[in-house]
Amino acid sequence: MTRQRGFSLLEAVVAMVLISGTGAALFSWINTELASVSRLQQSNARAEALTNVLELMHTVNPMQTPEGRTPSRHSD
Repeated sequence: MTRQRGFSLLEAVVAMVLISGTGAALFSWINTELASVSRLQQSNARAEALTNVLELMHTVNPMQTPEGRTPSRHSD
């Protein structure tokens, strides 16, 4: 009786299916995580902008500038 060496075609196909399924699941997970990171960055940017606006509003005194204009920080 001769002993067969190596993989059969069926074993190779099963291995490729398992590897491709794992790769597809990993790709899907990475894509989901990247989308979550993007949403988190957008949320942080909005929160930072809101914080900046609120800090600016603490310095506004309507009695000093009733017309609603603030001095420009740029020298024209």
